Amino acid sequence: MNPGNGSGLDALAGRLRREHYFYALWRLLLAVLLIALAFSPLLADPVVPRRSLLFQISALLYLALALFGLWLSRRAAEPHRGAVIIAVLSDVAAAVLAQHVVPSAANGIAFLLLVSVGAGAVLLPPRIALSLAAAAAVALLLEPLLWSDGLQAERSLFEAILLGVAYVGLAALAYLLAERLRQSQALAERRGEEAASLAQLNELIIRRMRTGVVAVDGAERIVLANAVARRLLGPERPDGAEQRLMDWSSDLARLFRRWRAGGGEDGATVVSPKGTNVAVHFSAVNPERGLYAIFLEDQSQLARRAQELTLSSLGRLSAGIAHEIRNPLAAISHAAQLIAESPSLSEGDRALLAVVLSQSQRMNGIVESVLQLARRGPAELRDLELVRFGRELVEEYESLYDLAGDELKFHAPDRELVVRADPGHLRQVIWNLLDNARRHGRRPGEPARVSVSVREDETGCPVLEVRDRGPGIPPQIAARIFEPFFTTSEFGTGLGLYIASELCAASGAELSHVPVAAGGSCFRIRFARRKPLSD
Repeated sequence: MNPGNGSGLDALAGRLRREHYFYALWRLLLAVLLIALAFSPLLADPVVPRRSLLFQISALLYLALALFGLWLSRRAAEPHRGAVIIAVLSDVAAAVLAQHVVPSAANGIAFLLLVSVGAGAVLLPPRIALSLAAAAAVALLLEPLLWSDGLQAERSLFEAILLGVAYVGLAALAYLLAERLRQSQALAERRGEEAASLAQLNELIIRRMRTGVVAVDGAERIVLANAVARRLLGPERPDGAEQRLMDWSSDLARLFRRWRAGGGEDGATVVSPKGTNVAVHFSAVNPERGLYAIFLEDQSQLARRAQELTLSSLGRLSAGIAHEIRNPLAAISHAAQLIAESPSLSEGDRALLAVVLSQSQRMNGIVESVLQLARRGPAELRDLELVRFGRELVEEYESLYDLAGDELKFHAPDRELVVRADPGHLRQVIWNLLDNARRHGRRPGEPARVSVSVREDETGCPVLEVRDRGPGIPPQIAARIFEPFFTTSEFGTGLGLYIASELCAASGAELSHVPVAAGGSCFRIRFARRKPLSD
């Protein structure tokens, strides 16, 4: 059974339970009326009942049954078929007895029985409901014949026949109407659930859109805003607080008013609190009810996408050029090395050859970096225990390179920190950071002091940091160190940190530069939170 059918059955059971409860209240009202007829001394003739002990006992018994039925209607999850049948039969018996005892009220009591017959048709299957209606009709027909005690009944047999036909007809009509109402209500509830589901889906889509969406009414009140819109322009306020367009941006409110007046420009730009340009587009969702939509596009994201496309095209172009440069560059370098072996060269010629060789090596480094960037494949992610991985990598680096007095330390907690990354990419990134720290992170005349630390940050995410005690990076340069081809060294390619940042992003990590107050530089790799391997 699917959830929709389950909710429909629950709604049907709730409706039947409510109808059963109202029927039980009606029976309690009838019981109070019978008690009044049986025991009250204030009623005048001819309505005063014959004070027969049988009628008084029957009235008390019917009151007990009515109270029990009321209690059962509140406790049971849905009406019990047997309980409803007994309730209708007891109504018929009580009505027949009341007609015999109070002949002058016979017609009124017979009409009161119509409610019980109709309730049975609503709560019971059609065959049982029609059978009960026929039983009520037969009882009304037999009462003047079986209980004739010398007092002539005040109603004729023809009236009893008419009432019996009315009972059967009412039962059929009540069942058909109740069934039609149930179907209509079920259809309405199903349509309501579908509409609610679609509304939730639409809201989810709006909230997950990369474009900012703001819905406002005619009074410029914010009706709905997704996360992107709040990040671009939304003030720092609780979601439940009423916000107006003016609270977000006075320029945006002004553009919205001009657009509604017919003189606004769709696609205009406003400046966000962070200083980025945001393109604005307006749309009338329901002008009669005063509902409008505002779409916000971060121009900086468009610029970044354009830069990514440009870099991708540039990378492919550079890779093709690098392949063509590599062979003549190798020939130049080899020829320079052969010339340098000649004993007849002057000191000036040797200095010029040294320049040729050094620049050839620099050009070869640029070619290798470009080819590496072009050949980069998709990341092969897997779970890594970061503490063990970092310790092994530091030990491997120490064994392969002569530190020559440089200091390299490793710090980590005594527990596992699991990350998901590409081991080859992560090794390349850390290796590059260690080389940069040893090359640039030293003070004049002092050895480099480099440390690699693994820990959790304040948000619980694993981080790996490479620190040095060098002169540090000025802020104006630190803001551009991850840009491609940006370098402050005449021998640098400007691609090392850019490639490292791209490799980290491919593994879902983030590489950033963190200023160090005590001096030096810190490059931090922040990973997404993962569970320990032992869990």
